[in-house]
Amino acid sequence: MSEPKRGRRVRGLAPYWFVAPLVVAAFVSFGRSWTPIGDLALVDLKLRHLLSHPPLVGPYSRFGWSHPGPAMYWILWLPWRIVGGGPRGLLFSTLLWHAGASTVSLWLARRCGGIRLMIVSAVVLVATTVVNQPDALVQPWNPYLNFTLVPGLMCAVVLAARIDRVGWVWFAVIGSVMAQNHLGLLPPVLTLVGVVAACTLVRWWRSDDRSARWRGDGVTLALVGGTGVVLWLLPIVEQILHAPGNLSLLWRFASGSEARLGIAGAARIIGRQLGLTPPWLGFRTPLDQFVGGIDVSLGGWRTWPVLLVLPILALMRAARSRRWPDLEIVALFTMTILVGFASVVGVSGPPTSTSWPGFHWRARCSSDSLS
Repeated sequence: MSEPKRGRRVRGLAPYWFVAPLVVAAFVSFGRSWTPIGDLALVDLKLRHLLSHPPLVGPYSRFGWSHPGPAMYWILWLPWRIVGGGPRGLLFSTLLWHAGASTVSLWLARRCGGIRLMIVSAVVLVATTVVNQPDALVQPWNPYLNFTLVPGLMCAVVLAARIDRVGWVWFAVIGSVMAQNHLGLLPPVLTLVGVVAACTLVRWWRSDDRSARWRGDGVTLALVGGTGVVLWLLPIVEQILHAPGNLSLLWRFASGSEARLGIAGAARIIGRQLGLTPPWLGFRTPLDQFVGGIDVSLGGWRTWPVLLVLPILALMRAARSRRWPDLEIVALFTMTILVGFASVVGVSGPPTSTSWPGFHWRARCSSDSLS
C-alpha cells in the first residue's frame, strides 16, 4: 500500500477513535459497583421483566403519559441479557448503545459529506459528551441515549433526500428510535419525514423514466415501510388495547392549554446555547433559584443576528458555487432548527439544564459550508 493511500486510510479511521474508549469502558464496567436509582432503576426493572411483561410504551413522564415507544428497552435488553443482567449489565449495554450509535453516525457522516463532515460529527460527539459529563455515557436515561444519534439522523435525512437507499433505511431506524425515546423529538422527526417524502416525489417526477425509477425504489420503500411497522407495532397495539391509549394522551397533552415556555423563552435558551458563553464550552447556565430549571428571563437575544446571518451566507455561497450537496445540507438543517425551535416553544414546566447537540451540529456544518 502506497504511503498517500495509507495516510488517507488512517485519516478516514481517525474519527472512529472516539468509539474505542466506549468499547473498552463497556468491559471495564464489569468491575464497577453501581446501583441504579430513580428513572434509571425503572429502566433496570423494565429489562428484568421484559419477556414476562413486554413494554408497549416508552419511559413514564411526570405529566401522566409515557414517551411514544419502547425501542430503547428492546435494544438495551440483548447485551444486558448476554452479560447476565443486573446493574453491571445495564452499564455495559448503555455503553455499547453509544458505541454503536457513534459508529453509525460517523459512518453515515462519511457517506454523506466525506471525511470533513465525519470529523465535524466526531468533534460534536466529543463536545457533547464533555458537556453532559462522562457519566452520561453510562446512564440509560432516555434524553442521554439520543445525543450520539443526532449526527446520524441528520446525515440519514440528507442521504434519503438524495434517494440513497441506505439513507432511507437508517432514517427510518434512527428517526423511530429517537422519536420513541422522547416526545420532544417527535415533531422534528415527523417534519423530516415530510421533507424526505417531498424530495423523493420531486426527484421521481423529474426522472426521465419514472416507471423504471419506481420499480427500482419499490424494494427499498417496502423495506423502509416494513421497518417502520416493526418499530411502531407495539405503540399501536397499546393504543388499540387501552382507552385512552398512550398516543391519545400524548395528543391531548400537545394540544392542551397548559402553560408553555413560549417564543421569548425558547429564543433566550437557544441563543445562550449558541452564544459566546455557551454551556457546552463549560460556561454555567443561569438557573432559576426557586424551581432549579433554566432561567428563561436572561440573555440570548444578541446571538440571533449571527444565527440568522450564518445560514444565509452559507446558502448564498453554496448556490453561487453550485455546490448542491452543501446547499441541501444547509437547507435541511435550517428547517430542522426551526422545527426544533417550535418544539422548545411548547415545553411545559421549568426547562432543565442540558445541552442541545442538534443545534450545535447544525451551526457547525453551516459554517463549514462557508470554507
